[in-house]
Amino acid sequence: MDAYLEKEYYIRATDINCFGQLSVTTVLDLFQDAAGDHAVPLGVGYSAMVSRGLVWVVARTRIEITGSAAMYQKVRVCTWPHAPAGFGCLREYRMEDPGTGACIAKGDSEWLCMNMETRSAASADRIFLPEISFREERVFSERMPRIRWRDIPDTETFSVTPAFTDLDINGHVNNTKYANYILDALRPEKGTEIAALQIDYHREVMQGELLTLSLLRETSERGPAVRIKGTGGGALRFAASVLLKS
Repeated sequence: MDAYLEKEYYIRATDINCFGQLSVTTVLDLFQDAAGDHAVPLGVGYSAMVSRGLVWVVARTRIEITGSAAMYQKVRVCTWPHAPAGFGCLREYRMEDPGTGACIAKGDSEWLCMNMETRSAASADRIFLPEISFREERVFSERMPRIRWRDIPDTETFSVTPAFTDLDINGHVNNTKYANYILDALRPEKGTEIAALQIDYHREVMQGELLTLSLLRETSERGPAVRIKGTGGGALRFAASVLLKS
């Protein structure tokens, strides 16, 4: 069995932001949906994992916006996991125009296998069906770097309290919702476009836990950028980096 999936979606009105751009949260959401759908025939879908007392969680994810999509346009998401190693595996994504094949967005994510009871990492070895043929193709030439967060000052901050509607089936804030918090903290002006986004998830966030986002605006080799750390309860919950189109 080839561990590869193609799935088509329609871009809804709610998937376009107030500037007429494809929302980065939508990109993350469609990638997550395709990954979840693909996990089922691979033997590691939600129900199969829960039956073993396990669940998948995202440790890190990044996306790069390379094109655009219009309201009610059809897009195709292609995704494939790498062979599992240790406590998890890497998964690749590509969103494209099904008519032209032009790339709209691409991304990758590190998924961890977690014990539902102890909330600790569990071995991902031998949980996939044995007949699967994994692909090792990567959408990025460089591996995902770890975001530097220790030097981010608390001079520009934004606070948010996650609500019930931010939770997913695992009972914690869904990984895509962090993008909404980041965008709310950035307060982008008209004409601002997100070129790339990476989020490192350090500790799960539950409903009602106050999150404080601290922002450091800077200029990277690729253009204007922002690094963000999200803290709550005296602990780091996530770190993020945003690259803006110059």
